[in-house]
Amino acid sequence: MWYNEDKFPNNYSCPPVDAYNYNGLLYKVSTSADEHDIYLRKTAIEQRNNISNNKLCQACGHSVFLDKEDILKSIEKSSKVSKGVLKKWKHIYSFNPNSKSKILDTPSKNTKNHHTYWHYGNNDIIFCYEQRI
Repeated sequence: MWYNEDKFPNNYSCPPVDAYNYNGLLYKVSTSADEHDIYLRKTAIEQRNNISNNKLCQACGHSVFLDKEDILKSIEKSSKVSKGVLKKWKHIYSFNPNSKSKILDTPSKNTKNHHTYWHYGNNDIIFCYEQRI
């Protein structure tokens, strides 16, 4: 079973059919050095209620990057546009996706190397603290 599967939109495949398996570390940002931080553990669909229909599937996944440098570049670009990023993105964690989980490139204007990760299985993601930003 997919994490957040009960929240997946009914009108199209989620994760999308072009999502793929990834074998390597993934990186996620957090507001806290506490590995139980809600911002780290929860997805957008669990934290907000103003998500547009065309973003529901993406909101059911975790916001991730393939490289720590991509996070730092995104912060540099985003900080000029969004002060909220500077408040939320304080720590970097890494984790290994399981073999059945999927990722998809989901870039935005300020986060060119952003990906969405859909976690498969009942086990929690095991995050490893990397660094303070």
